[in-house]
Amino acid sequence: MSVELSPVAPPWSKCPQWFDTAIRFWPASQWPIIDHILHRESRCLVDAFNPKDTNGKPSYSLFQVNAFWCSPVEFYAGGFLQEKRILSTCDDLFDVEKQFAAARAIYVEGLTRHGYGWRSWGLRPTFKPETVL
Repeated sequence: MSVELSPVAPPWSKCPQWFDTAIRFWPASQWPIIDHILHRESRCLVDAFNPKDTNGKPSYSLFQVNAFWCSPVEFYAGGFLQEKRILSTCDDLFDVEKQFAAARAIYVEGLTRHGYGWRSWGLRPTFKPETVL
């Protein structure tokens, strides 16, 4: 009988505490980019908050999801993340599961609309995160 081992965060990870959560929402192959984003955006801190991001709206938690995504806009009168039934208010983004679910929904939206899921975090398809110790 064989025993399947769960994947573990690679030793170069900057935010290894979020690896298990991340691989519930994305394949483990996406971890290098996710790890890069979490470290760059929030230094891996759930309570990270930027009251005024570049568009003038606040950004929340690990992925620094911008309030644009949880505010009424032309195509989503109730807010994109609310209409996806991920959260009720932007403050819900401080909940880890909702933060990751929100980031995943934004990723899928980017993939659908632009062919690249990480675009909302300013990454280009050619981006390769550094994964060495």
